[in-house]
Amino acid sequence: MLFHPTPVSSNKFVFSKGTFIGELSELPGFTLHRVYDDACDVGFSVVSEKTGKSAVFALTNQDTDGEGSLTALNFKCVTPGLQNLKAVIFND
Repeated sequence: MLFHPTPVSSNKFVFSKGTFIGELSELPGFTLHRVYDDACDVGFSVVSEKTGKSAVFALTNQDTDGEGSLTALNFKCVTPGLQNLKAVIFND
């Protein structure tokens, strides 16, 4: 079963070329939670400001700089019919 973890409004992101782009500092209290009931994948949900519908994104990888500090979290959409969407949250 697909959960709908950590709902975040779409107005917190810039949408460009199929990717939601955001900054961690603009998402106070942001945490990742389980995406599926039978797996350990974690992620969050983007809730459309216009329609109220949500899309669930699962963490695919983390980018780090040369010193090992987190620079970005990368996600893919796992909601059926929306798998072409992505999300990137930069650690500014």
